[in-house]
Amino acid sequence: MSLQSFGIPAHTLPFSVETNEIKTEYWKSYLGKRRIHERKVQKVNGRVSFPAPNDILFGRGKGCHQSAGNRKLRKLISDCKDKYDSATAMEKFQITKEIVNIVEETSGRFLKDDGAGWVEVTPEDARRKVSHSFRSIRNDK
Repeated sequence: MSLQSFGIPAHTLPFSVETNEIKTEYWKSYLGKRRIHERKVQKVNGRVSFPAPNDILFGRGKGCHQSAGNRKLRKLISDCKDKYDSATAMEKFQITKEIVNIVEETSGRFLKDDGAGWVEVTPEDARRKVSHSFRSIRNDK
């Protein structure tokens, strides 16, 4: 409790002072509140400051490629690859729409950096991103 004499509340530390065990309850609570705040701010100015783990990021480079949301999207796409490859054009369209819906149901968004922050793209751009990802996986093999 000597930390509190310096103005540091001990309950906010990421470990237990008594047992030295790592604890994440406070951090998870903070992240939840931050996400709620982020959604409210986005409704006002249309910008996202910090993409969430389920968000799909448009762009090139290691940062976008290795984001948690983009990795989840690649896993989804690889799971549907065989079905997509043998589908007709209309069925491919439906498969890509279903994947976009799955991402959105898990509170994911499709985001593009416009220089001033991340903005959500149109549903058609999101579907095109999924379609392009199918082609990219095919070319990587």
